[in-house]
Amino acid sequence: MPLSTVYSDKVILLGDQIVWGTCMLGDNFGQVESATVKRTADKESIENCAGNLKAFLLKNPRFEVNLETIYDSSVTAPELMDSITVPLVGVIARVLDVTVKWAKGKERMLSIEATSWDALASATAYTLTTGGVWASMDA
Repeated sequence: MPLSTVYSDKVILLGDQIVWGTCMLGDNFGQVESATVKRTADKESIENCAGNLKAFLLKNPRFEVNLETIYDSSVTAPELMDSITVPLVGVIARVLDVTVKWAKGKERMLSIEATSWDALASATAYTLTTGGVWASMDA
């Protein structure tokens, strides 16, 4: 059967209802080239004395996000433990890793890894000042 490019009984709709590319992710840290949002947890199997699965635990549930952006001179990279809103799910995550990448013939890139733990969803981040005083990073 030859390949047909005619779809007389189907409608292909392109419009407001689709999510296309990375445009919806904003540009606070530069033009987003790619983004990943992962819902995950630490996994632990508990076995019985015969080695069969008795229970399965999911511990430390969280969202993990990774953003890859073009890091031009107008962009300021986030600091460790800065808060960012996770795309799609809208929860606040804490920046854990910030990486700058250079490649021959390519634009400078910024990689941001952040995590939002369910158990710490409304927790405040603190830093210890040089005077030995805890100061909120969220103020």
